Amino acid sequence: MGTVRIVTDSTADIPEDIRKRLNIEVVPLKVHFGTYTYIDSVTLGAKQFYDKLMVSTVSSTTSQPSPIDFLDAYKKLQIAEPKTPVVSIHISSALSGTYQSAMLARSMMDEVLDITIIDSKSASYGLGIKVVKAAEAAQEGRSKEEILKLLDEIDEKFSLYFLVNTLQHLHKGGRIGKAAAIFGSLLNIKPILSIDASGEITSVDKV
Repeated sequence: MGTVRIVTDSTADIPEDIRKRLNIEVVPLKVHFGTYTYIDSVTLGAKQFYDKLMVSTVSSTTSQPSPIDFLDAYKKLQIAEPKTPVVSIHISSALSGTYQSAMLARSMMDEVLDITIIDSKSASYGLGIKVVKAAEAAQEGRSKEEILKLLDEIDEKFSLYFLVNTLQHLHKGGRIGKAAAIFGSLLNIKPILSIDASGEITSVDKV
């Protein structure tokens, strides 16, 4: 049992065995393909998602967890461990409304629970590594304040870069503008992308 409970969302892409070992609570997003809706990492795994993405004739979109989804997760922790602080770390608020849903849920709590909600200003592996490091620190017995300091230190040292074959899916998901997607497609550019200090996706180079 850790000194702090760590909560995140499914965009952290943390494997199930690691989530269980580190006692990480995950609130899933929803993934939509046309009229079909899936629960991320529950009814639709990562491999299934990318397989669908390659063959689907309709755009895929995501929707953030509702405040009620977070409220249910926080209340579950409150019942199980009422005196244990919670650090809830989420995908960049510039990319999703997930952080705002978590903030609303905290304001809806009937009883006081020590919940600190963090905008990671990152996503996927960038978010996941922060969550895993925080959960490891919690299991080592470190305090909430020490974990928050650790997250600040990671921010100072860590940068996330990634390469995509096409800008189409980022545009359809609302992560980049239409002009950038068209320009990249016309020139057959594969951009090297990063998430900047404000949590926005930005192009840093191209190949």
